[in-house]
Amino acid sequence: MSAAYIYALCQAVDLRCLHLEFIKIAEPATTDIVRSIFGSTIEAPETMLALEKCAWDSMLEVWSKASHLDLDQRCLETSRKTTGDIVEFLSSKKLLATIKHLEDYQIQIATILGRLYCQCREPFLLVQETPNYLGSGSKRIYAYVRNHIGVMLHRGFSEPAQLQSRLSSFKQDISHKYKPYKYTDGEVDASSGMTKGAISERMSEYSQDTIENFQKDSESIGSIVGKIYLSICDGHLPVHMLEFYEP
Repeated sequence: MSAAYIYALCQAVDLRCLHLEFIKIAEPATTDIVRSIFGSTIEAPETMLALEKCAWDSMLEVWSKASHLDLDQRCLETSRKTTGDIVEFLSSKKLLATIKHLEDYQIQIATILGRLYCQCREPFLLVQETPNYLGSGSKRIYAYVRNHIGVMLHRGFSEPAQLQSRLSSFKQDISHKYKPYKYTDGEVDASSGMTKGAISERMSEYSQDTIENFQKDSESIGSIVGKIYLSICDGHLPVHMLEFYEP
């Protein structure tokens, strides 16, 4: 349990720190966009600052709630749902925004969020900035797991739905390519020389191999946790370190 806990904790803090790294570059970039689009309709500096804060707070809330979506959808969802808060803010100040303003906002915000997230994520997957956010006790555990044992940030698995989609596509291709004259076992296909039974066997082997590969990927979690567990058993990573936490 301690090994699984340590592994999950390292993964969680990495993802949290990736989010914080993204926020650091996303806030000023999105604020500049809001100012450039709506600055012509707002004269008072304090009102402009209030709009920038309103837009960013709304973006941050929607972005966090949309973490289950793919990146493109997440960016579009964030830009679309925050538009209403901007309209409400402008209405409360008796200010008007044109459809062109709102369209520009949605397009530019969705584009910049996607570009900045990729810009932040790719280097983070190679070199994590997580230790900079940790206290001394947490940093010792994290550094041991990531650097000494070599358990790296996990990037996820292939989705089972994608696996089934690939299998279905393969079966359709095979059925189309090796279409026999008669649908009876043992009938030889004129173009391939394969019998229907051989085709079915090949499809079955492909399905089984692909599923086994997916299972091997899934089982790698056990190997990862096992490395941490052995370190605990050998005394290299004492369990009592888990009780030490310094924010």
